[in-house]
Amino acid sequence: MLNDITKRFDYIVLGNFSTKNMVETDSTNKMNKRIGNALKLYQFKQKLKYKCLIKGRKYKVIDEYITT
Repeated sequence: MLNDITKRFDYIVLGNFSTKNMVETDSTNKMNKRIGNALKLYQFKQKLKYKCLIKGRKYKVIDEYITT
């Protein structure tokens, strides 16, 4: 999947979000907590950043505050 993403796009932008905040909220239901824990978003972002570095792609994490 990461190879496909870095092959198709020259510039990759991700929002600055974490599953930790989503999972720790009391109002989050159990299914969302399980999914959040299973995603391992941090590892995905680190691997994507590494692939971008190797393939010469631009990678940026932006703050999603006041965006739609």
